[in-house]
Amino acid sequence: MKVLYLVNSSVFFCSHFITLAQAVLEQGHEVFIAAGDNERQCELEQKGFQFISIRLSRKGKNVFSELSSLIDLYKVIRLVKPEIMHAFTIKPIIYSSLINKVLSSKQVPLNVASITGLGSASLATNFRGKLLWYFLRNIYKFVLSTPSTKVIFENNDDLNQFVQSDIVSSTQVFIVNGAGVDTSIFSPAMSKCLKTLKVVLVARLLKDKGIREYIEAGKLIKKRGVNAQLQLVGSIDDNNISSMSYLEVKRAHDQGYVDYLGQRNDISSIYKKSDVACLPSYREGLPKSLIEAAACGLAIITTNVPGCRQMIFNGENGILIEPKNAKSIANEIDKLSNNPELVYKMGLVSRKKAIELFDHTTINQSFFKIYGLPIVRC
Repeated sequence: MKVLYLVNSSVFFCSHFITLAQAVLEQGHEVFIAAGDNERQCELEQKGFQFISIRLSRKGKNVFSELSSLIDLYKVIRLVKPEIMHAFTIKPIIYSSLINKVLSSKQVPLNVASITGLGSASLATNFRGKLLWYFLRNIYKFVLSTPSTKVIFENNDDLNQFVQSDIVSSTQVFIVNGAGVDTSIFSPAMSKCLKTLKVVLVARLLKDKGIREYIEAGKLIKKRGVNAQLQLVGSIDDNNISSMSYLEVKRAHDQGYVDYLGQRNDISSIYKKSDVACLPSYREGLPKSLIEAAACGLAIITTNVPGCRQMIFNGENGILIEPKNAKSIANEIDKLSNNPELVYKMGLVSRKKAIELFDHTTINQSFFKIYGLPIVRC
């Protein structure tokens, strides 16, 4: 069987879904990966995948470049002739599903669309943003309407919004708890001494992730003299309209509000040295950073919004706060800094839930069930 994965970024695919692709490959299927960059081409080919570079940019808005993307995707689909086509994020989903719909009699037997979050457009409050989201909703409704299409969401809020808005049918939709995590790599530290509460936020540095509120909370923490250190890990995303500027982040670092560590590849080791993971995002699919933090046994502070609220289990492993509220972040950090026993207990629950719900084996089984492939149990 031929399985085709379609993504904007090969880096994103490797960080999120390469374990799924490897599990499919190990069953003896041919796995093709078409991406809008070739940054990880060598790595993917060395692992046995067939890599195809296509013209596909997250930022691109030029009509001719977008037509080029459609043409490239059309050629790939016709060349590979996959039995399963699985696309991730907005452009790959819309473009590949549109092509599949137009192909009519030559449609892919199973078209899978993973909606990993609704993006900045769904949060827009201005007229232009609302108009864009209205346009996207109707495009989704048109391209996802084929009987061969299955749509995967990472939380029930997004799923219910699509079903209740009549974008997709309730018979098409599935929930999968994110991309999964290797709970043997992301695991708690053998021992930890809580002298200064170490809080860490790992994310792309977007305003929508609550970075400004986190920095403001750091300012309040410093002013109050709270025994806590706020770390910030992630990169500036110039392709996103919600991106923070480097100068804003550097200024916060220089003033001692946060300790900015930049973009890092050793996230597991950072979590092992931390006590609390914070993500004051405005909306998520299901945040990979919090899944990894939970696997490392961290208490969690996050917002009561779709995607984030799913990471807090009856208040046993962390705290929910309202979005866009720096004071609430600071208050909860202040409380936890004075209650190390509670931090420890929350971390134990986080680890337990990560193993039960988010381990790669469990997640891959969910995808295999949707694919109609035999489930290999370990």
